[in-house]
Amino acid sequence: MIIGVVMLLVAVAGVTGWRWWHNRPPYPPEVLMATASLSLVDQATADAAFNPQAMQQAGAGDQIFLGRVAWAAPPKVLIALISVGPDGQVYWAQRLLN
Repeated sequence: MIIGVVMLLVAVAGVTGWRWWHNRPPYPPEVLMATASLSLVDQATADAAFNPQAMQQAGAGDQIFLGRVAWAAPPKVLIALISVGPDGQVYWAQRLLN
């Protein structure tokens, strides 16, 4: 009974650790230095920014907002992975992102 509980706790901890490791970015969001801008423009500026056939025409009194999102490329990140193969050997792999 105790062995079963210990095995269950180890399995839950393993799944939780695996999910945490694979669902986190290799760097914090501040590294991207993301910026966003939003400005009011007229119909001619909106048509120049986009394909005129795809643009909706603004009616009387409507406002058109034109937005831009920019970010800096993150630095190169080294990801290391240690895994055990089907033959029981431990493998080490590195991957350079970006």
